[in-house]
Amino acid sequence: MAHQAWCKVLDLGCGSGVLGLAALRAGAGSLVALDVNRQAVLTTKINVEPLGYTDKADARHSDAYYALRSEETLMSFSLRP
Repeated sequence: MAHQAWCKVLDLGCGSGVLGLAALRAGAGSLVALDVNRQAVLTTKINVEPLGYTDKADARHSDAYYALRSEETLMSFSLRP
């Protein structure tokens, strides 16, 4: 994903945010990280700050439908088994 600034990443069930943050590091333009667990969202937000991606990452406490109903269509993929 070498410097794909147009690429928008959706990390469902973000946990610590590691997959979404790896995508940003690889060149993605933005990240929406969602989880129904408030602690996971807080952990993702904490992990975003020292990496300098606060302007590109948005961690939200929500299920996918509610958080994305007003968003534009995003292409998503998962590296999880």
